[in-house]
Amino acid sequence: MQETCENWDVSGLASAPQTQIIKNSLANQACEVLRQQIVRGELPPGHRLNIYEIATQLGISRTPVKEAFNRLSHEGLLTIHPQSGTFVSRLGLSQIREVFEARLMLELWSAPALFCGGRWSPMEAERLLARCEELFQSKEDFDFATFAICDRELHTSIVSASGNRRISRMYESVYPYLQMVRVYWGRSRERALRSHREHIGIVDAINRSDSEAAVDLLRSHITGSQDDIIRLLTTDGSGLITSQGEAD
Repeated sequence: MQETCENWDVSGLASAPQTQIIKNSLANQACEVLRQQIVRGELPPGHRLNIYEIATQLGISRTPVKEAFNRLSHEGLLTIHPQSGTFVSRLGLSQIREVFEARLMLELWSAPALFCGGRWSPMEAERLLARCEELFQSKEDFDFATFAICDRELHTSIVSASGNRRISRMYESVYPYLQMVRVYWGRSRERALRSHREHIGIVDAINRSDSEAAVDLLRSHITGSQDDIIRLLTTDGSGLITSQGEAD
């Protein structure tokens, strides 16, 4: 007789997977909360994390927090020292260069590809530029958080418009480190304005279907950002980066 699902004894099997799903969900949520606090600079480079405090703040047990620590350590956002604790990772100059090289590779591949992908939205790009323009025209204190969001959405839209989902996933894995770099970079309205003007040129080249100009402007934009952050970290005396290029 052929066995069907009605004949199976499933008593006691439901609770274990459900418990695992709940634990995974809590770990996912803890991971996302901590990731956002790190990339926004609320947990600065070198900050020591207390698992008990975080578990209490999130209203969960230590187990999902520990899992979140392990995941973020695997991503490189946290550094775990078994004898001394868990710390927000610092980026050395060599790591910053690696992040920008990865970004350069992915975005410069995506820019020409988007002309064949058919997913580029001029209206969405113009909306993001207009939102940034409003920020610079505002009489209020400059909203760096909103500018950073628009910046990310614009660059992500270039990669996504290529139509290559693997490239998009690779870019998503790099972007948290780009956000961490902003913590070192500080909050300069002048740098943000220069970046905005460069964005306008990049979008204009794409909208004109000028692939060569788009790639050249994008390369200049990315390498210029890299040069700015490295120059800032090696000359401002902040102590975040040593002369050997590693975190103090």
